[in-house]
Amino acid sequence: KILLYSAIGGVSPNQLLPICLDVGTNNENLINNPKYRGSKRPRATGREYDEFLREFMESVKKWRPHVFVQFEDFANHNAFVLL
Repeated sequence: KILLYSAIGGVSPNQLLPICLDVGTNNENLINNPKYRGSKRPRATGREYDEFLREFMESVKKWRPHVFVQFEDFANHNAFVLL
């Protein structure tokens, strides 16, 4: 999507910052794979997940009050809470 914002939307790539939020995994194959670089803790859910995202958004807004945040690949039940 960053390429689209830049190519079609005219947003300078210098003003775009991709961020991946790792909230863990419940996939045993990944947890046991030594090459897996993600968090090997159980996936955050419920209150823990909501608090993590709230803290992230508050920090981003404090850093850049008018920042545009585009969420992608969120489960519907998580995305609706963020709207």
